[in-house]
Amino acid sequence: MHPAKCGGQSVAHCLKDMNIKFYSTRELQLSQHTLELLKSDQRVIVFGHIEYLADPETDKQIMLKNDILKILYFESDLIMPTRNPSNLLQSWMHYAKTRSNQVLLKLAETLDLDKCSGKDLSMLIKMQPLKQDAVRVELNPRGKINAIQLLSRSPAIRLMAEDEEDNLLKFLYHLRYQIDGIPHLNSMGGQLYAPYWGKIQEAIQKRNTFFLDPPISNEVRKIIYYDCEKNELRQQLAMDQAVCPGFSERLMNTRINASENKSKKKGCEFDSVNKKLQNMFPSEWQIYAKSKESV
Repeated sequence: MHPAKCGGQSVAHCLKDMNIKFYSTRELQLSQHTLELLKSDQRVIVFGHIEYLADPETDKQIMLKNDILKILYFESDLIMPTRNPSNLLQSWMHYAKTRSNQVLLKLAETLDLDKCSGKDLSMLIKMQPLKQDAVRVELNPRGKINAIQLLSRSPAIRLMAEDEEDNLLKFLYHLRYQIDGIPHLNSMGGQLYAPYWGKIQEAIQKRNTFFLDPPISNEVRKIIYYDCEKNELRQQLAMDQAVCPGFSERLMNTRINASENKSKKKGCEFDSVNKKLQNMFPSEWQIYAKSKESV
């Protein structure tokens, strides 16, 4: 299962480039055939975001999806990418900036909001609290956009290096109190704890802080945690054994990132950001810590 902003595009590229057969989570149908495939003796690699599994439309499909999740989460080996949560937050912020600049190109000639999807507009809303001089967004009491004011003829959001720490904190607080921001702040937990995610998200919305013990290897399955930014040798060896020889080296040399002009200083270098995230979302740090332990 692959958390967003943890090198998923690089993993997919390596799997394809090395001609390794795998099934994306989008491909898995809620069918008896999928169950038989996952239960078979042949090695089956499933890759992707778990939320891309199809939504059930019938009672039978609900049962099938539950059975598929049970196999994937409790009976299969799991390779779990992690990332320092502060760096993860920073990646989300610059992703939102890049997406917002793409939206601004659409709006450069006319401020017709109908040209933009709800997801596009949500990116602009995420930029509103930050220090930037490209766009001003006016929100109504429901948090929806009333109006957009472009602050130059060729607007492009630039987040200055000297504002990085302050902008990360502003971005964090904005996401914390927005329903659609919770998955961004729990990228790892949303994947690792998917069978229980509904209850976890409800607890987060109530502003409850909680600790969860990440699953570990047992007699039934092996779990490999690795840091997608700095994969340790012991994790590399375990990944090569689980996937194929040379896979970890190919992955280390593959970096695909669509964000523009990211800060040279990483989010983890700001103590204030680390402390806030550790206080708000300790479970994310627990998952990340697993990548620093022995396999």
